[in-house]
Amino acid sequence: MGKKLIEDVAMPTDARVNVEQAFGVMERRGCAKEDLDYLRSIISDKVIYDFSGYSGITTFLAISSKPDEKNLCVKICDTPHQLERSYVMLNLMSKYSLFPSVTEYISTNKDYLVTEAIESPMALNVFDDFRSLSSFMGRALRHFHDIQWNIASMTELEKHFISSKTSSILPEALSHENGLRFLAQYQNDFDYGAMKEYLKKYQKDYLEDEVMIHGDFNPRNVFVKDDNLVAVVDLDDTCFGDRHYDIYFSMWTVALYSGILDNLELVKECENIFLDSYGREKIDQRRMDYCKKLTCMYWQEHNDIRGLI
Repeated sequence: MGKKLIEDVAMPTDARVNVEQAFGVMERRGCAKEDLDYLRSIISDKVIYDFSGYSGITTFLAISSKPDEKNLCVKICDTPHQLERSYVMLNLMSKYSLFPSVTEYISTNKDYLVTEAIESPMALNVFDDFRSLSSFMGRALRHFHDIQWNIASMTELEKHFISSKTSSILPEALSHENGLRFLAQYQNDFDYGAMKEYLKKYQKDYLEDEVMIHGDFNPRNVFVKDDNLVAVVDLDDTCFGDRHYDIYFSMWTVALYSGILDNLELVKECENIFLDSYGREKIDQRRMDYCKKLTCMYWQEHNDIRGLI
């Protein structure tokens, strides 16, 4: 899967960096001295990998050589409070088995989120062909959707972050003039005006808030051990929503990362494997058709492929 995904977009590289390189990045971003001092105290003796991808958030994986010391993941965002939702959602979801626990959240002139690192590889690096990746991702997403969340035990802040995201997805999608071109290409539909009209007309018929959706269930956010799902990360878009939103978006990312978007026969095979693995009994084609338009219009906020990975 090392080939280019689409047009001139190449796979992100997760590179090992030395301590001074890592802190040089932080200093250039304008991180405050007291925050840098804290980060030095927890990661300067570890092996560091720059795991930033294209998200706009600096992410370092810090691996310890000491068997009794936890590995860490450090995220840094230039916008204060931008990572607060991730912090709150991780605190909530770490009560379940698939989510890393939070070590520290700091919001000063920037946001810093430190979590335990996941000591398993991401799905993208485990499966070497689209068929096995698609099969795994379908099973993994079904596992995620089958989690039984205890709403009664949630704090008011947790409920607020979930409900506000749930209620914002459709209005935000409708506020965008254009959809995401790469998703439009996948579904061979660039009539954004018609998409918006369809979304408005059928929202009460084909959109159900039935499960906790992830919102960005792609092969870089899902971690594997012995062919089993062991962890899920990046919960910025997680909320109650329609399972078909996750299903459609996840199928697209599998095809995207596998470099098969220009081969319609392989794309269809990829989708069939994914849906068989997820469970066809849960699929409603009318809701799938609705959600493919919803994902296309919603993700317009990320105006190129870099916002997705």
